[in-house]
Amino acid sequence: IVFVILVIGAVLQSYVEKPSVTSVQASKAPSVATDRQKNAEGMIERGGNGIYLEDQKAGLTQVTIGFAVFADSGFVVIHEDNQGVPGTIIGSSALVRHRENTIEIQTLSPLQKDHVYYAILHRDNGDEKFIEAEDGFLNDQNNDVALMSFLATE
Repeated sequence: IVFVILVIGAVLQSYVEKPSVTSVQASKAPSVATDRQKNAEGMIERGGNGIYLEDQKAGLTQVTIGFAVFADSGFVVIHEDNQGVPGTIIGSSALVRHRENTIEIQTLSPLQKDHVYYAILHRDNGDEKFIEAEDGFLNDQNNDVALMSFLATE
C-alpha cells in the first residue's frame, strides 16, 4: 500500500510541475516588438541613426513611424518591395531634426495586404526638401543602410 501511494504521489507531482516549466519557457519567448525595438536601438548605437515601426494595417494610405533618430537631419521614406530590396518610393516625411516620435507619412496608394515595405532614413542635402536623386540613404557605422522593413497586415 505504501508503495502504491508513493507511485501515485510521484505521478501527480510530475504532472503538477510540468505546467510551471512550460509557462516559464513561454514567458522567455521574445516578441516581435522586442526584436524590432532591439534592432532600432542597435542602429542608434552603431551610427546615431535609427528607426522603429510596427507592421501596418493594409488598405490605409498612411504609415505610422514609432520613432526616427538622425545624427543630423533627414527624412523617413517609404519604399515598396522590389524582389527583396527597396523599390519605388510611395511616401516621405517632412524634415526630421535629430529625433521625432509618432511620424505619420501619407502614401501614394493604399498598402497592399501581405506586401513588404521599407521605411528608410535618407539624409538631407541641406535644402530641407526631399529629392530622391539628391537625398541618399543614411548608413550606420557598419555601413549598413538604416532601415526597417514592415508588413501590411489585416
